[in-house]
Amino acid sequence: MADTATKIPLASVTLSSASSDVTFASISQSYKDLFVVIHTGADAASDNLSVRLNGDGGTNYSTTELYNVNASVGSQRVSNTDKLRLQIANGVDGSTVRNTYIVNFNSYSNSSTYKTALCRNGGNTGSYPGLALLVGTWRNANPITSLTFFYNSGNLLSGSTFNLYGIL
Repeated sequence: MADTATKIPLASVTLSSASSDVTFASISQSYKDLFVVIHTGADAASDNLSVRLNGDGGTNYSTTELYNVNASVGSQRVSNTDKLRLQIANGVDGSTVRNTYIVNFNSYSNSSTYKTALCRNGGNTGSYPGLALLVGTWRNANPITSLTFFYNSGNLLSGSTFNLYGIL
């Protein structure tokens, strides 16, 4: 049986210097899902990677997380925030840690449902190795046309990579 879930590269960004954010704009609506692979770190200790959809800074995002950080397991939830958090239980200790994030935005072009994201992340260097699984909701039925990734207080490090794919 043929694999029908084909990833099509849509955009790629590699930072040549530290940056406050990375934005993918004018995202094609021709795919079923979006898939993003990120490898980055922050220049500030204990920071969290987040994303805003379509530039929306309203308090209509929620995230639930399961994590195993520094041999401590747990879960937590944040609601009614102004961003979709991709990393809650963080272990970033400045420029020494780089984490990998794999984010799926399901049915991103559907105009009749809220948007959901599933994120897996982890890093095995620095003083806080850990893994996390997050599910997030953007309470808005508009199709996703742009994604802006950023750390809450620090900058994305030089050399960070962001790769966006469409899933057929």
